[in-house]
Amino acid sequence: MARAKTLPKRTRGENENLDDNSNTNNNNTTNTCSNKRAKKHHQQPHQNVQHAVLTQYYAKIQTLRDWVLLKLPKSSKIRRRKLASVGLDASSAGKDAWSDEETALGQLLDTTLVAIRHDDNNTTKQAEDLDLRWEQWIAFSQGGTGDESYVTLSDGGQRGSVDLQSEMIDYVIWLLFSRESSRPGSWPKHMLCDGFRKNSGSRPPPQQRGLGLGSGITRRIPGVFLVHPNHCVKGLKEAPWPQLLALLGKAGQRIMLDLLLDCAVFVAVKAGKGNFNQLSGIQISELDTLTAVAAAGQKDSLAGAKRKTVELRPSEITFVRSRMLYARAALNARGLVHFGLRHIRTFLTFLLLQWACD
Repeated sequence: MARAKTLPKRTRGENENLDDNSNTNNNNTTNTCSNKRAKKHHQQPHQNVQHAVLTQYYAKIQTLRDWVLLKLPKSSKIRRRKLASVGLDASSAGKDAWSDEETALGQLLDTTLVAIRHDDNNTTKQAEDLDLRWEQWIAFSQGGTGDESYVTLSDGGQRGSVDLQSEMIDYVIWLLFSRESSRPGSWPKHMLCDGFRKNSGSRPPPQQRGLGLGSGITRRIPGVFLVHPNHCVKGLKEAPWPQLLALLGKAGQRIMLDLLLDCAVFVAVKAGKGNFNQLSGIQISELDTLTAVAAAGQKDSLAGAKRKTVELRPSEITFVRSRMLYARAALNARGLVHFGLRHIRTFLTFLLLQWACD
């Protein structure tokens, strides 16, 4: 019978070295898996979030993290890496644990929903509107800031972001009211405009004095005064929204404007499951469902096509006599009503008589 070869016995030191190498390999494997998970989350396609109520009113629904990653420029690799990993896995970012601010920001990114009413179409008119909006913001804020792609939430990089976030919300309120061509005392049907009214005078009404500046909710917005506090404005000016703006850097100003003006923001409610509170955007109670909008559009198109194809006979055409025999009154230089026939009618009568004599 062939004898089995006996292996030499390892010493105690060699066994310890093997154990250390195996632990090191396991740690490297764990870190590699964590990095792959973060990279997979960063590169995976952004799917729409399904919600029983919101999907009836909005064509596209995403988490705030996915929406921000789509809006960031492709060249912003540092900010993309930070936003894709903040609040998810500390080891993938080279940290032992996230701070309280970073944990709150990560929770906000994953639980907040961004809803878009219609799909975006990159047209020339929309690009011009965005450029005009940015120019107005620069004029409103008296300048911008430099690139802050190196910003983190632990090195004091968010200094000044609280004031900048507050100023941007004030600009959004001012812009929404400037678009509204209604009478003084009314307001746009937007969550951020609730509690504000358009002011026709130069001084704010008595009910605003001591309400806006004293409570810290809003500054003096040109042409707009505050009637009662707006909890949506207060929530957007508090943490962790300024921290998100600081982490986005200079690109965050455009992204934040697009978020507040073009989208609806819904924040998750702790009580219950799948409950959300609208924080920005047109009030959902003022919107019609997408099915109703599509049905109304189809009905209008059919009615318009029917009007174009139908031909009327001469006997079916009706002339309204009130519109034939009456017209607007002629006014003189002082804006008063000029009685009698117009002067041009006398001139035309003279010409007709002259042509008849000839």
